[in-house]
Amino acid sequence: QSIGSGLHFFYESISNVKFHFSNAYLGNKFTTFDNKFIHFIESIYEGLEYFVDDIEKGPIVWFNGRAESGPRALGNRSLLADPRTIDSKIRLNEIKQREWWRPVAPIILESECSDWFEDSFISKYMLNNFKIKNDKKSLVPAILHLDNTSRVQTVGHENSLLNKALKIFYKTTKIPIICNTSLNDKGEPIIDNINQAFNFTLRKKIEIIYINGKRFKMKNFSDYNETMPLKRYDEFFSKSKVISKEINPFGITAKEYYMYMNSGVLHDFNFRNEKEV
Repeated sequence: QSIGSGLHFFYESISNVKFHFSNAYLGNKFTTFDNKFIHFIESIYEGLEYFVDDIEKGPIVWFNGRAESGPRALGNRSLLADPRTIDSKIRLNEIKQREWWRPVAPIILESECSDWFEDSFISKYMLNNFKIKNDKKSLVPAILHLDNTSRVQTVGHENSLLNKALKIFYKTTKIPIICNTSLNDKGEPIIDNINQAFNFTLRKKIEIIYINGKRFKMKNFSDYNETMPLKRYDEFFSKSKVISKEINPFGITAKEYYMYMNSGVLHDFNFRNEKEV
């Protein structure tokens, strides 16, 4: 939102501004996780050899590279599922505690999009609805709206690992499409780091999670006692006096901060000013 607001000003005010995102993967990148999760890992395998089998058995967690910058998952912090059965849509909505009718978006190989959707074009940010061709709609019921449209994300070389996974699925099933929805629970922001991804996987009892191209098979679900997403904003509400004093000098609580962030009236006040706090 901040980048968009800045660009809006520049485009309105300066005639020769040019700006282009090379891709949406501008967020944080993680390679490590807490040792406490080792107890829940049955095996680790590097590669996509089992990818098709995994996705045919049920939704999988997919965590790769830098997080997406934007309002939705674009294949780096995602739940992926088989588009060929309506059960995938039902299961994804159950996992995320969403209403049964909530749609699930497709990711599709960029090279195959025009063969599956009418009047389609490159849509890397999942912002465009295309109508599926009549001879294809029975093949992918999980990704269709009631009017036979889908909010499509095309995938090319900007996401090489996801592109590779799609090609493997396409070669095996003749379907160049996979269900994709954001990796987060009800009321939770899109997951950022690996600890949060493991927390989600274990709470939802999802057996397979891919992390940066490695396949983790999980176990001991009954031993995991967390029932909620991991806390965010730890730095803002840190117990470290040095950090919290600098960022949150007058010690407002998480509840007060939430109220502040969601109230237009309170935005007139400054939580770094003692009198206004």
